[in-house]
Amino acid sequence: MSVLFDTDLSDEQIDAMIVSVETEYSRNGAAFRQAAKIIAARSQDWARRDFFLQEFTEQNVGACLFRARHRLLSGQKQEATTDICRLRMSLDYLKQEYLQVYIRTGQEVRHSGGGRPSGANDARDMAMAREFLAQYDPAGHRSASALKAQIGKRNDLKRSSAIKAIDRALKKLSGKRD
Repeated sequence: MSVLFDTDLSDEQIDAMIVSVETEYSRNGAAFRQAAKIIAARSQDWARRDFFLQEFTEQNVGACLFRARHRLLSGQKQEATTDICRLRMSLDYLKQEYLQVYIRTGQEVRHSGGGRPSGANDARDMAMAREFLAQYDPAGHRSASALKAQIGKRNDLKRSSAIKAIDRALKKLSGKRD
C-alpha cells in the first residue's frame, strides 16, 4: 500500500492543518456551498454533480473535521492526516473549478472588445462591506481604512482598491446616490 500523504508530521502540525481547514470553512462555508451548487447545476455528469452537492455540505465537512480530530486524539496520525488532506484537496479542487468559470468569462469579456461588465464585482463588494460593518468598532484602535485594507487583502485587492470597493458598497447599502 502506498502512502499518499506525509506521515512524519507531528501532532501539532496535523492539528494546525485541521484548524486551518476549520477556519477557512467557518469563514467561507456559505460561499463554498454556493459554489458547489453552481458547479453542480452546470455539470452534465451525474457523478460529478453528486460529488459537488454532497461533499461540501456543512454536515459532511463537519463530520470529516470531527473524524480527523478524533483520529488524531486516538493516535491514528496517518488516518487523521489522510482525512484532513483529502478535505483540503477537495476544497482546493472546488476553488479551482469555480475560478475556471470566471477565468473563462474574463477571457471572453477581454476578447469581446469590452471591459469588465458593469457591476461584475458588486456581490464581492457587498460581502466585504457587510464584513466591514460587522467588524468595525469606532472606539477600537484600528482605523476604518486599515480594516478595509485588511478585508480587501483577503479578497486579493490592494489597499486603495479595497477602500474604494467597500466605500462604493457602503454607499449602496445606505441607499445614497452619487
